[in-house]
Amino acid sequence: MSANAMLEPRITKVTINIGVGEGGRRLQLAEQVLELLTDLKPVRTLSTSTNRDLGTRVGGPIGCKVTIRNQEKIASFLKDAFWIRQNTLPAYNF
Repeated sequence: MSANAMLEPRITKVTINIGVGEGGRRLQLAEQVLELLTDLKPVRTLSTSTNRDLGTRVGGPIGCKVTIRNQEKIASFLKDAFWIRQNTLPAYNF
């Protein structure tokens, strides 16, 4: 432990999201993926503006997200996520 506790990183929550841009089958599949990854129920995210090019309307479902606040689940998820990346992050992430 270092002399200054504020120098130690502390993770209080992890948010995972998938944006699909539309409702329907693709959104249901995204929700299933998040549920398999985290064992938590995902929440749908809604569009805040209309975009004719993308075909979205205000209030329409366009994605889903999960927020993990349990420290044990955070540690487990990050361990699995970093294992996929060989426990390294590129320099441009910092």
